[in-house]
Amino acid sequence: MNQLAYHLRLGVLGLAIFVSMLGVGMVVPFLPIYASQMGASGFMLGIIFSSFSASRALVMPYIGILSDRYGRKPFVIIGLAGSAVVALVMIAAATPWQLAFSRMGQGVFAAMIMPVCMALLADATPTGREGRAFGGFNTALLLGLGLGPLVGGLIYDLSGMNANFIFWAGLSLS
Repeated sequence: MNQLAYHLRLGVLGLAIFVSMLGVGMVVPFLPIYASQMGASGFMLGIIFSSFSASRALVMPYIGILSDRYGRKPFVIIGLAGSAVVALVMIAAATPWQLAFSRMGQGVFAAMIMPVCMALLADATPTGREGRAFGGFNTALLLGLGLGPLVGGLIYDLSGMNANFIFWAGLSLS
């Protein structure tokens, strides 16, 4: 792989993980407000937040195995498209349980993005450049996760809760 193709791949993988983590972080500032408006208790808020990580942790090993067997790119594409669908489903959620199941879906689709992007990065990175490549990848990941609450809070203040979900869906599909 030539240098241009390698750097393009790094950029695409960094952008995919940035968008994914931005979407995860965007909902954090107002998710408790949204869930409380639906009547969620403190315990239910815990379920809503935990369902994302729990579902992600449960499916990640299987996604890794499947991406080794069937190819990596389709999983990233499905993960981003699925994240967009989940964002729109969250708008339609009417109960705390529906919101928890949506967050579970968000975790499943996020599990298709991060580890598979990391595997693609490992596949493409020449020996001796792993630290630099993974450092850049993790920078994109943390920037998305760190800027997500800021962007989400700003969108919430300017345009309301649903605008966040719509923005996240559009970003995931772009």
